[in-house]
Amino acid sequence: MGGTVLPSFIATPSEVSDTEVTLRGEEAHHISVRRYGIGDCIDVIDGEGGFYRVRIDNIEQTLVHGLIMDKTIDRGESPMRLHLAAAVVKGHQRFDYVVEKTTEVGVASIQPMWTQRTIPTKNQRIERWQRLAVEAAKQCGRSRVPQVFETVSLEEAIGSLLQKCEVVVMASSHRQAINVSPLSTNLEGNVGLLIGPEGGFSESEEEEALALGVQFFKWGQRTLRSDTASVILSALILDRVKINV
Repeated sequence: MGGTVLPSFIATPSEVSDTEVTLRGEEAHHISVRRYGIGDCIDVIDGEGGFYRVRIDNIEQTLVHGLIMDKTIDRGESPMRLHLAAAVVKGHQRFDYVVEKTTEVGVASIQPMWTQRTIPTKNQRIERWQRLAVEAAKQCGRSRVPQVFETVSLEEAIGSLLQKCEVVVMASSHRQAINVSPLSTNLEGNVGLLIGPEGGFSESEEEEALALGVQFFKWGQRTLRSDTASVILSALILDRVKINV
């Protein structure tokens, strides 16, 4: 995908009525910074599937009011709801990258997780990661913002995915597994994707996942870094499903 996409603004669902949108605080400030005026049209998302074309009719210092000219549901969203559970990688900027880029790719949620080969840290960045997801969704023209959950263990992540997903898949480069291409053509609804840390999942972790009903898939001969794998493999699976425009 290419071309220029103008960043959207975001309003909470409570700030959107059938005919009007109200932007407050930082979003209202951005309207002034970008020099929009009364009569200009902007794109607004509510983060839960609503995408609105809005004509500004009032601007104040901390409040902007506009009339809804057009509304689209789930613009930029895939019919597949891909829920990513990714091992936290060493270096804060690397997981920042995972959150930003997988949001752009189109994942429905992001679950950071600990694994046997994860380097533990007490510095949780959930609020920062959620803010990054919001900004990435606004920038790329999505109408939904992925939720970023609190970091959990691999076992907890698998349990959560199995509860809400029709199928859960784990990326594995060395276990006998089906190729991602035929796998992705048959996936619909809620799908869970597990991405391991540097060095991959341990043998015992894969055995546990297999016993719980997780399917394995491979993508080729190359070994991907963990953060790269989160983005590339999410894109490979979502690429098989038409995105709403």
